[in-house]
Amino acid sequence: MTTKELELKFNVEESEFDRFSRSRPFGQLIGPDSKRPKITSSYFDTAEFRLGRAGVSLQIRRVGEKWLQTIKVGHGTAKRSPERAGFESFVTIGESELNCISDHDLGKWIQKIIKGEPLESILQASGWPTEHLLELGSEGIVELAIDRGEVLAGKQSTGLYEVELALREGSLKTLLAAPEKLIADQLFQVSKLSTAERGYAVLGSAVDVEANSKAVRRRLPALRSGMSEFHALAETARPVIDEILTNWERTLVSDAPEYTHQLRVNLRRLRTALKVFKSASRGTDLTHLSIDARNMGRVAGELRDADVLVSEIYFPAVSDAYCNASQGQLLDILLKYREQKRAEVRSSFENAKWSRLKLTCTLFEEAVARELNLRVGEGPGDDVDVIARRALDKAWKKVRLWGKRLDELSIEERHEMRKDLKSLRYSVEFFVPLYRPKQVRPFVKKLKELQDVFGYLNDVATAERIQEVLVASGSLDQHLETCAAHISDWHRARSDKAWKDARSRWNRLSRTPRFWLK
Repeated sequence: MTTKELELKFNVEESEFDRFSRSRPFGQLIGPDSKRPKITSSYFDTAEFRLGRAGVSLQIRRVGEKWLQTIKVGHGTAKRSPERAGFESFVTIGESELNCISDHDLGKWIQKIIKGEPLESILQASGWPTEHLLELGSEGIVELAIDRGEVLAGKQSTGLYEVELALREGSLKTLLAAPEKLIADQLFQVSKLSTAERGYAVLGSAVDVEANSKAVRRRLPALRSGMSEFHALAETARPVIDEILTNWERTLVSDAPEYTHQLRVNLRRLRTALKVFKSASRGTDLTHLSIDARNMGRVAGELRDADVLVSEIYFPAVSDAYCNASQGQLLDILLKYREQKRAEVRSSFENAKWSRLKLTCTLFEEAVARELNLRVGEGPGDDVDVIARRALDKAWKKVRLWGKRLDELSIEERHEMRKDLKSLRYSVEFFVPLYRPKQVRPFVKKLKELQDVFGYLNDVATAERIQEVLVASGSLDQHLETCAAHISDWHRARSDKAWKDARSRWNRLSRTPRFWLK
């Protein structure tokens, strides 16, 4: 028996779990509780976790007098779609039975994965779920399951506090309505781990998805010539949103600067995508998304700037030339400032005020589909080829205007040109699949070279904030002030040299054929 499940899971903080169940939206939407007895499931794998490594979970649970075996394929952070494939069959003795799998190809595939090794129970999950049916008017019916339980792996365990929404009637976009009404003002995390993956994480095995997904590879959107604007927007934004959600979570648990940097970059890329496909994103949901992304980017920017002060400003300068005896004291002050900013950013990111942003990111395709439904009768609009040419030409014209005045730009104008260069770069990256790589590559190379100059100039501008940090710390003295001035002077001298290269790099870029005009 094969099923297609359309479901969304959210992790609710343990401290928030009871408050959620007593919230006003919850009481307005649901009827009496439909509690079920405690349910315990066993998960089977080989001693080397071959199934888990392949993204497969094999679960056995009791249903009445029988035992139901469920195999799920496609879980994990690499696939954030609410759709996953499930294969169910009854077994007779409460143990895994691969010969009961009705899908012949799946059975052969699993046999190949386990390579003849025996399967054993490695995890147990137990909980006391409460289920409700939510009738969302003409939109459809969604089943709400609230699960409080635990996952056991050997002698270790982890709590399980989940809200799961499963579609029973209606289309996929029906799933958007329920979470908006239920948890839009609650503190939650999108559940990127299945119950089995949680157990693997407790075991500390190599299947631990949280450990193995630290680096999110940037992938190109699957754009094709002739694609509609709505379809192109969904395809373009999805990879960006994947990186936002992952790096958001990483920033909360890791001190690595790259996560904050990539979060900030992708929030900007998302805003660029919404501007490029502005006709498809002018509705309420996506307008709010752009505003929220801008506001979160500003918060992340505080921590990113603090990281830059340490890694890109302090260390290069003091390692190149001796500062004075106060350089160690200055480093301590900068490190404390960075820790303060990290604590402030994490506190902000864990606030329920970002729930709307998180929900819209998670259900982005459904938000786009809803916008499309509101435009019925307006005509098909421009296809992605027209949009690409228009967007790239517009972004290039903004940069070209700055380039004509390059030698006379003020510090503030250089900063504006840097932002426009970024927008051009993001737009190029979005539309690369529509053009031949040989045509795109020379332009991108010259664009990156020019961006490198502007990126360093921005870091140098950040160096001026060292003085502000010293004043705020209350530790300012003549030696520290001298050390800070030395660092600023060191970078300023190099920025003057870098700026001399900007003119030649701009000339090379301006002479490079613009591939979208061919």
